[in-house]
Amino acid sequence: MLYLQIDPPAGLFAPRRLRDDERQLTFTHVGVLDRGSLDAFELVWAERHIPITTRYQRRNRADGSSFLLYSEPQIDGLAATAQDYSGVRTSLSSDESAIATQLATECLLAFGQAYDGLKAPADAYAVQTSDGQVSLDHFGY
Repeated sequence: MLYLQIDPPAGLFAPRRLRDDERQLTFTHVGVLDRGSLDAFELVWAERHIPITTRYQRRNRADGSSFLLYSEPQIDGLAATAQDYSGVRTSLSSDESAIATQLATECLLAFGQAYDGLKAPADAYAVQTSDGQVSLDHFGY
């Protein structure tokens, strides 16, 4: 299960990442691209360095509450920009690509907005996938 790792010294600007030691993965926000409309992340999974990009927007529910909706994480296309920036090249089979997209979806939900997804209400964040919107409860959190 994912947990938040904060490197010493702890504080507002301490390096942070999501980790899951059992699945050998870390997930780190590396910055924004395209004048701030595109978030870039790095997923490290079993020694594979995979650049991830996604967009998000605030959405309102019928009851007036709001949530943050991420687009499905991309590991190709614009993610290549992040890959070029990092200098890391990872090639994935189609099966590995599907698993990486699923892992990235879970990590985006746990990331939330600035690593607060694991503490936020379960419906505070969602990711739009080809199967519809999913939230952290979809992954057993």
